[in-house]
Amino acid sequence: MRPRIVLGFAMICMQALIPSALGAEAGRSIPASDVLDIEIPTAMAAVGANGLAMAVIDGGKVVYVRSFGKRNDAGQPLREDTVMSAASLTKPVFAYAVMQLVDEGRLDLDASIARYLSNPLPTYSTQRPFATWHNLDGDK
Repeated sequence: MRPRIVLGFAMICMQALIPSALGAEAGRSIPASDVLDIEIPTAMAAVGANGLAMAVIDGGKVVYVRSFGKRNDAGQPLREDTVMSAASLTKPVFAYAVMQLVDEGRLDLDASIARYLSNPLPTYSTQRPFATWHNLDGDK
């Protein structure tokens, strides 16, 4: 059995914590540490997560760091200094950030990406040698 990062749980955490940490919603506050210490294991059990480490940052300062569950099949506890792979967690974080921009009216999901770029996408291939966007030349 491998420790799992569950997308659903990650999204629950982001929905609950990121807006208040960024000051995006007036009147919302970050839950107290003792509340998080109870709610996180409860949420982990609900989604079947084996281990989770969490940090809450408020106003640029780390205000909460805890680890929960186990880190491997041997049942060793997950610790705050355990090195873990983030796997594809950047995808939901990016999607969440994009949707925040949509909610603010700063980004239109139906608009062409060209609307938001200073140059046509294929021209960026020369600036970043690993990119293959030149194949998109002529696409609308």
